[in-house]
Amino acid sequence: MYDICASLQPMATRIIMQMVNCAMVLGDSRGACSFASEVVSLLPSSQVLPGVTSPRTLPPQHTSGRQLRLLCCTPDEIMPFCMEVIIRTLKDVAFGDPKNERALGQLLVLLQYQWPKEEEIFASLITTIQKRRRFHFPEFFDYIILIDILEEMLYLANCDSLQITLLPQTDANKGRTVTRGVNRGAREELMLAMEQQIKRCEEPVEPLLRHFFKQEKLSLGGKHATT
Repeated sequence: MYDICASLQPMATRIIMQMVNCAMVLGDSRGACSFASEVVSLLPSSQVLPGVTSPRTLPPQHTSGRQLRLLCCTPDEIMPFCMEVIIRTLKDVAFGDPKNERALGQLLVLLQYQWPKEEEIFASLITTIQKRRRFHFPEFFDYIILIDILEEMLYLANCDSLQITLLPQTDANKGRTVTRGVNRGAREELMLAMEQQIKRCEEPVEPLLRHFFKQEKLSLGGKHATT
Protein backbone atom coordinates (compact mmCIF):
# COMPACT_ATOMS: atom_id res chain seq x y z
CA MET A 1 0.00 0.00 0.00
CA TYR A 2 1.35 3.38 -0.95
CA ASP A 3 1.94 5.96 1.80
CA ILE A 4 0.63 9.19 0.25
CA CYS A 5 -0.07 12.45 2.08
CA ALA A 6 -3.60 13.84 1.80
CA SER A 7 -2.64 16.75 -0.46
CA LEU A 8 -1.25 14.38 -3.11
CA GLN A 9 -4.08 11.82 -3.03
CA PRO A 10 -6.17 13.34 -5.87
CA MET A 11 -3.17 13.30 -8.24
CA ALA A 12 -2.19 9.81 -7.05
CA THR A 13 -5.73 8.59 -7.72
CA ARG A 14 -5.58 9.83 -11.32
CA ILE A 15 -2.14 8.32 -11.92
CA ILE A 16 -3.08 4.92 -10.51
CA MET A 17 -6.32 4.93 -12.51
CA GLN A 18 -4.19 5.38 -15.62
CA MET A 19 -2.13 2.38 -14.50
CA VAL A 20 -5.36 0.37 -14.12
CA ASN A 21 -6.27 1.14 -17.72
CA CYS A 22 -2.76 0.42 -19.02
CA ALA A 23 -2.76 -2.97 -17.32
CA MET A 24 -6.17 -3.78 -18.81
CA VAL A 25 -5.05 -2.85 -22.32
CA LEU A 26 -2.01 -5.11 -21.88
CA GLY A 27 -4.24 -7.98 -20.76
CA ASP A 28 -2.77 -7.96 -17.23
CA SER A 29 -5.99 -8.45 -15.27
CA ARG A 30 -4.23 -9.16 -11.97
CA GLY A 31 -2.12 -6.05 -12.32
CA ALA A 32 -5.24 -4.00 -13.09
CA CYS A 33 -6.96 -5.53 -10.05
CA SER A 34 -4.01 -4.68 -7.82
CA PHE A 35 -3.93 -1.05 -8.99
CA ALA A 36 -7.72 -0.76 -8.71
CA SER A 37 -7.59 -1.84 -5.07
CA GLU A 38 -5.05 0.91 -4.44
CA VAL A 39 -7.43 3.45 -5.98
CA VAL A 40 -10.33 2.36 -3.76
CA SER A 41 -8.17 2.64 -0.64
CA LEU A 42 -7.31 6.24 -1.60
CA LEU A 43 -10.86 7.43 -2.30
CA PRO A 44 -12.35 10.00 0.08
CA SER A 45 -16.02 10.15 0.95
CA SER A 46 -18.34 10.84 -1.99
CA GLN A 47 -17.28 14.19 -3.37
CA VAL A 48 -15.64 15.55 -6.52
CA LEU A 49 -11.89 15.36 -6.35
CA PRO A 50 -10.11 18.73 -6.83
CA GLY A 51 -9.87 19.89 -10.43
CA VAL A 52 -13.09 18.27 -11.72
CA THR A 53 -16.42 20.06 -11.64
CA SER A 54 -18.71 18.02 -13.87
CA PRO A 55 -18.88 14.68 -15.70
CA ARG A 56 -17.47 14.47 -19.21
CA THR A 57 -19.37 12.41 -21.74
CA LEU A 58 -19.23 11.64 -25.43
CA PRO A 59 -22.32 11.71 -27.65
CA PRO A 60 -23.67 8.19 -28.31
CA GLN A 61 -22.39 6.60 -31.50
CA HIS A 62 -22.89 3.28 -33.19
CA THR A 63 -19.45 1.71 -32.97
CA SER A 64 -17.93 -1.73 -32.78
CA GLY A 65 -14.77 -3.04 -31.17
CA ARG A 66 -13.05 -1.00 -28.48
CA GLN A 67 -14.92 1.93 -26.98
CA LEU A 68 -13.65 4.92 -25.01
CA ARG A 69 -15.12 5.17 -21.53
CA LEU A 70 -14.76 8.51 -19.71
CA LEU A 71 -15.24 8.79 -15.97
CA CYS A 72 -15.75 11.85 -13.86
CA CYS A 73 -13.03 11.73 -11.19
CA THR A 74 -15.40 11.27 -8.28
CA PRO A 75 -15.74 8.35 -5.86
CA ASP A 76 -19.28 7.76 -7.14
CA GLU A 77 -17.95 6.98 -10.63
CA ILE A 78 -14.49 5.62 -9.89
CA MET A 79 -15.48 3.11 -7.21
CA PRO A 80 -18.03 1.14 -9.30
CA PHE A 81 -15.50 0.88 -12.14
CA CYS A 82 -12.69 -0.29 -9.84
CA MET A 83 -14.93 -2.74 -7.99
CA GLU A 84 -16.00 -4.31 -11.29
CA VAL A 85 -12.34 -4.80 -12.27
CA ILE A 86 -11.48 -6.29 -8.88
CA ILE A 87 -14.49 -8.59 -8.59
CA ARG A 88 -14.08 -10.06 -12.10
CA THR A 89 -10.40 -10.82 -11.52
CA LEU A 90 -10.80 -12.15 -7.99
CA LYS A 91 -13.69 -14.34 -9.16
CA ASP A 92 -11.45 -16.06 -11.71
CA VAL A 93 -8.77 -16.65 -9.05
CA ALA A 94 -11.19 -17.85 -6.38
CA PHE A 95 -13.11 -20.25 -8.64
CA GLY A 96 -10.03 -21.44 -10.50
CA ASP A 97 -7.76 -22.33 -7.54
CA PRO A 98 -9.31 -24.81 -5.08
CA LYS A 99 -6.51 -24.14 -2.58
CA ASN A 100 -7.05 -20.38 -2.46
CA GLU A 101 -9.82 -20.18 0.15
CA ARG A 102 -8.73 -16.68 1.09
CA ALA A 103 -9.60 -15.39 -2.38
CA LEU A 104 -13.03 -16.98 -2.02
CA GLY A 105 -13.55 -15.19 1.30
CA GLN A 106 -12.36 -11.87 -0.07
CA LEU A 107 -14.70 -12.22 -3.03
CA LEU A 108 -17.53 -12.77 -0.55
CA VAL A 109 -16.66 -9.46 1.12
CA LEU A 110 -16.66 -7.54 -2.17
CA LEU A 111 -19.97 -8.97 -3.38
CA GLN A 112 -21.69 -6.85 -0.74
CA TYR A 113 -21.05 -3.80 -2.92
CA GLN A 114 -24.19 -2.64 -4.73
CA TRP A 115 -26.02 -5.81 -3.65
CA PRO A 116 -27.79 -7.63 -5.26
CA LYS A 117 -25.95 -6.64 -8.46
CA GLU A 118 -23.56 -9.62 -8.22
CA GLU A 119 -26.05 -12.11 -6.80
CA GLU A 120 -25.32 -14.60 -9.58
CA ILE A 121 -21.63 -14.66 -8.64
CA PHE A 122 -22.67 -15.16 -5.01
CA ALA A 123 -24.78 -18.18 -6.01
CA SER A 124 -21.77 -19.62 -7.85
CA LEU A 125 -19.59 -18.97 -4.79
CA ILE A 126 -22.00 -20.90 -2.56
CA THR A 127 -22.05 -23.78 -5.05
CA THR A 128 -18.24 -23.77 -5.09
CA ILE A 129 -18.10 -24.05 -1.29
CA GLN A 130 -20.57 -26.93 -1.34
CA LYS A 131 -18.55 -28.77 -3.98
CA ARG A 132 -15.25 -28.25 -2.14
CA ARG A 133 -16.93 -29.14 1.18
CA ARG A 134 -14.88 -26.60 3.13
CA PHE A 135 -14.47 -22.88 3.62
CA HIS A 136 -11.93 -21.19 5.89
CA PHE A 137 -12.19 -17.41 6.31
CA PRO A 138 -11.55 -16.27 9.91
CA GLU A 139 -11.85 -12.60 8.88
CA PHE A 140 -15.54 -13.18 8.08
CA PHE A 141 -16.93 -11.18 10.99
CA ASP A 142 -14.58 -8.26 10.36
CA TYR A 143 -16.10 -7.51 6.97
CA ILE A 144 -19.41 -9.30 6.31
CA ILE A 145 -22.50 -7.31 7.36
CA LEU A 146 -25.04 -8.04 4.61
CA ILE A 147 -27.98 -10.00 6.03
CA ASP A 148 -28.48 -12.18 2.93
CA ILE A 149 -24.88 -13.39 3.07
CA LEU A 150 -24.96 -13.86 6.85
CA GLU A 151 -28.06 -16.05 6.59
CA GLU A 152 -26.67 -18.18 3.77
CA MET A 153 -23.33 -18.72 5.51
CA LEU A 154 -25.06 -19.64 8.77
CA TYR A 155 -27.03 -22.27 6.85
CA LEU A 156 -23.81 -23.70 5.39
CA ALA A 157 -22.11 -23.67 8.78
CA ASN A 158 -24.88 -25.85 10.14
CA CYS A 159 -24.50 -28.46 7.39
CA ASP A 160 -22.77 -31.48 8.91
CA SER A 161 -21.21 -32.43 5.56
CA LEU A 162 -19.27 -29.14 5.29
CA GLN A 163 -16.19 -27.90 7.11
CA ILE A 164 -16.77 -24.19 7.71
CA THR A 165 -14.49 -21.88 9.72
CA LEU A 166 -15.73 -18.31 10.13
CA LEU A 167 -14.50 -17.42 13.60
CA PRO A 168 -10.95 -16.15 14.21
CA GLN A 169 -8.84 -18.77 15.92
CA THR A 170 -7.96 -17.94 19.50
CA ASP A 171 -6.62 -19.95 22.43
CA ALA A 172 -10.19 -20.27 23.69
CA ASN A 173 -11.69 -21.73 20.51
CA LYS A 174 -8.64 -23.44 19.00
CA GLY A 175 -9.70 -26.76 17.55
CA ARG A 176 -13.40 -25.92 17.80
CA THR A 177 -14.19 -25.77 14.09
CA VAL A 178 -17.86 -25.97 13.16
CA THR A 179 -17.81 -29.20 11.19
CA ARG A 180 -19.44 -32.63 10.77
CA GLY A 181 -21.38 -32.83 13.90
CA VAL A 182 -20.92 -31.45 16.58
CA ASN A 183 -19.07 -29.18 18.65
CA ARG A 184 -21.83 -27.55 20.63
CA GLY A 185 -19.56 -24.87 22.05
CA ALA A 186 -18.42 -23.83 18.58
CA ARG A 187 -21.98 -23.64 17.30
CA GLU A 188 -23.08 -21.49 20.24
CA GLU A 189 -20.11 -19.20 19.70
CA LEU A 190 -20.98 -18.89 16.02
CA MET A 191 -24.62 -18.09 16.75
CA LEU A 192 -23.60 -15.38 19.22
CA ALA A 193 -21.23 -13.86 16.66
CA MET A 194 -23.98 -13.93 14.01
CA GLU A 195 -26.44 -12.19 16.35
CA GLN A 196 -23.91 -9.44 17.00
CA GLN A 197 -23.18 -9.09 13.29
CA ILE A 198 -26.83 -8.70 12.37
CA LYS A 199 -26.86 -5.52 14.47
CA ARG A 200 -24.41 -4.04 11.92
CA CYS A 201 -26.63 -4.67 8.90
CA GLU A 202 -27.63 -1.01 8.61
CA GLU A 203 -24.03 0.17 8.37
CA PRO A 204 -22.95 1.56 4.96
CA VAL A 205 -20.86 -0.87 2.92
CA GLU A 206 -18.51 1.54 1.12
CA PRO A 207 -16.56 2.73 4.21
CA LEU A 208 -16.17 -0.91 5.26
CA LEU A 209 -14.76 -1.81 1.83
CA ARG A 210 -12.31 1.10 1.91
CA HIS A 211 -11.14 -0.15 5.29
CA PHE A 212 -10.86 -3.67 3.86
CA PHE A 213 -8.55 -2.51 1.06
CA LYS A 214 -6.38 -0.57 3.52
CA GLN A 215 -6.04 -3.54 5.87
CA GLU A 216 -5.98 -6.62 3.65
CA LYS A 217 -3.82 -7.95 0.82
CA LEU A 218 -5.79 -9.35 -2.10
CA SER A 219 -5.09 -13.04 -2.59
CA LEU A 220 -4.45 -12.92 -6.33
CA GLY A 221 -1.63 -15.40 -6.52
CA GLY A 222 1.49 -14.70 -8.57
CA LYS A 223 3.46 -11.49 -8.37
CA HIS A 224 0.65 -8.93 -8.41
CA ALA A 225 -0.72 -9.38 -4.89
CA THR A 226 -1.38 -5.98 -3.37
CA THR A 227 1.08 -4.91 -0.71
